Amino acid sequence: MIKHGLDRASVDFLAKLSKRLKAESGFHFDTVADVPERLLSRWRVEKVWADEDATFHFYGYDHGGSCGRVSTAILSFDPSTITGKTESGRIYHLIGKPGFCDDADYVMTNWFSRFRHEDGTDEFIRKYMVQKT
Repeated sequence: MIKHGLDRASVDFLAKLSKRLKAESGFHFDTVADVPERLLSRWRVEKVWADEDATFHFYGYDHGGSCGRVSTAILSFDPSTITGKTESGRIYHLIGKPGFCDDADYVMTNWFSRFRHEDGTDEFIRKYMVQKT
């Protein structure tokens, strides 16, 4: 079991469910296998408590999907390339400085509505010494 994450059976179930929803709804849900990397601009970082420990998640405007996107928990971050890897295995490349994207804010607010959460962008920037330019 991955902390704050899903076990293999759950991941497999969600992948199958995603394919079914994609086929039945007409919406497109990309898996990490489909799209292993994403470019986010107007990005922010949300700090989320699912239990006593907090996780951090990227959210912002996804250039590949032309919509707002929220990531799974951030596992690692390289400030020299402004690139992070998340719990799903996806790589996120952050473009430019933090900002706001209405679509991403809507997705983030709904995605984390069951949990305590707050903006963690400044804390993340301090921790990784990310330039705000």
